[in-house]
Amino acid sequence: MVGGQTYTFCFRAHASAARPIGVYTDIAEPPWTVTGQGSIRGGQYPITLTTTPTRYSRTFTIEETDTSGRIAFDLAQNSATVYLDDVGVYEGTGCGTP
Repeated sequence: MVGGQTYTFCFRAHASAARPIGVYTDIAEPPWTVTGQGSIRGGQYPITLTTTPTRYSRTFTIEETDTSGRIAFDLAQNSATVYLDDVGVYEGTGCGTP
């Protein structure tokens, strides 16, 4: 990811029962710093999934160029099954075609 560039992370998700998940961006090596701006900076983007497939998106700007960045799903809060589809990261403020 290129410093100063805006990206949008998009995905569809649902669960076997209502449950929370967290989504965040970070650096995939020490110091494991969370990246991006807005509510995903310094923490997770919390979502409560339902049994209905729903499209989610989050737009963020990377502060510095990062070749080891990653998007992570934190699913440890609950044992209900999570279904993810159409996961993608796109330059700009919109979702592309997965």
